[in-house]
Amino acid sequence: MRQARETAQPETYQPAQAGRRHAGHGPAGNGLAQLVNESARGQNLQRMDAMMNGSAQSQALQRMARMANAGARTLPAGQGTVQAKIMIGTDEYAYDGVRKNLKNKNGSETVAPSDKNKSEQWAGDPWIRTYKDAAECKDHIEEKPVNCGLFRDMALWYDLPFKSGTPFVLGENHSTKVTPIMKESGRTGTLLHESFGVVPIGSKVSADKGTAGGLKKTSMESIVAKTLFGVQFHTAESMKPKAPPKHEVENSDDWAWNYSLSAPGKKGKDAQQRPFYKDGAGKRVIQGDSSTGYNSLNTLKRVAQQFDDEAGAYLRNVSVAGKDKAPIRLLKIKMAAWWADMQEISGLYADEKPENKDRREDLEISLDLARAALILDLTKAYGKEYQSEMAAKVTPLDDPLGAKISTFDERKQAAAAAGLEPEMVDSMAMRDLAMLTAIANSQKAGWGDHEMIAMGDVHAKTLGPALKERLKLTVITRDEFAATPYSTPAL
Repeated sequence: MRQARETAQPETYQPAQAGRRHAGHGPAGNGLAQLVNESARGQNLQRMDAMMNGSAQSQALQRMARMANAGARTLPAGQGTVQAKIMIGTDEYAYDGVRKNLKNKNGSETVAPSDKNKSEQWAGDPWIRTYKDAAECKDHIEEKPVNCGLFRDMALWYDLPFKSGTPFVLGENHSTKVTPIMKESGRTGTLLHESFGVVPIGSKVSADKGTAGGLKKTSMESIVAKTLFGVQFHTAESMKPKAPPKHEVENSDDWAWNYSLSAPGKKGKDAQQRPFYKDGAGKRVIQGDSSTGYNSLNTLKRVAQQFDDEAGAYLRNVSVAGKDKAPIRLLKIKMAAWWADMQEISGLYADEKPENKDRREDLEISLDLARAALILDLTKAYGKEYQSEMAAKVTPLDDPLGAKISTFDERKQAAAAAGLEPEMVDSMAMRDLAMLTAIANSQKAGWGDHEMIAMGDVHAKTLGPALKERLKLTVITRDEFAATPYSTPAL
């Protein structure tokens, strides 16, 4: 991670940006800003701004500031410049307000997308978009399928190997999911994704989950293995209140301008590879909303609900024998009771009243016992469904896409090499084996219109060798995605 270097910057007044004052980053040549900063009236305006923070008046001031910024983006010495560009090859294109198209600097080449509003918007915002030719630029603006696009969460311009019917694997950090790439690049094919639903209990075949949010998705995650992983990861103590985040959040449009106008020494990337700038108070600011960031407890809540839903569907399936339903019925009851207790102890940890001490201590003991029992029961349920995969010792050379594409021991070794806690190695290996099975099944069926396989970066690393060597897939880890040849900085 690039370390941000502190450099002294003069404090200047700027209208509130999404609820905060961003000091020290006003554009040069802005007479109003200069007047405000140098006159006694500036102090009154600053007080007024504080009073109006979040109000309609504050938003109006913010819009005025952005309009001024759009006309003069060169900053005082030591603060840098904003490079708002649409690049086609080596030529920079600007919006021609008269002809309503894009043209290069000398006017010898033009591009005329049908969406004039988007053309003007993209030519005037701070993001740098780089196209190989005019046709690609036009297609992107018109939301036709392209291989390139803007990944805002990491401030990257990417170029990925999309090819319908031959998907590639992309590792993601769960704080910055890669699913928006499909819409950004106008892709209309199907996405295999670990967090989109789960493979139904009793079925090792990946499940089509339909279309939602403009995405066609197919599941590849075993709900039993994912639930096991979540139960192992979350002890009772994991429900204690967490420290507040060490960053502020800001909507993407305002953040992009403020990041671009920040001095180099006030920019950096956090542990999740999210770019940030430091505001006037020295606090990191990332783009997003108040819910930005991965939260394992939110994931656990979703997984608990998914397990309950899938277990319910399995129990309602008339084709499943009663003897097979019994362990899942018991698991469903145990999971519901465990999750209810986890929620209760979360509330007790948040409000540690003396009179709740006995109940809290009783719950800690019972939750430890329930967790241990659930781990055993979930492991048995997975072992029954994936019995042949768990028992496999070799990969048959005459059937490279068969069920024995990888051994369980091989998956365990890969999980251990990735640095997982010993207790988590088995459940991670189970998740990986289930994903690999679903991916192999999809390939065996001819892929259909699958265009991308998205999974957590740890999975991309642990499964990478098998995916590349045995299924002949291109695997792009998170670090590889964030560098050439797959991406370049977009700010």
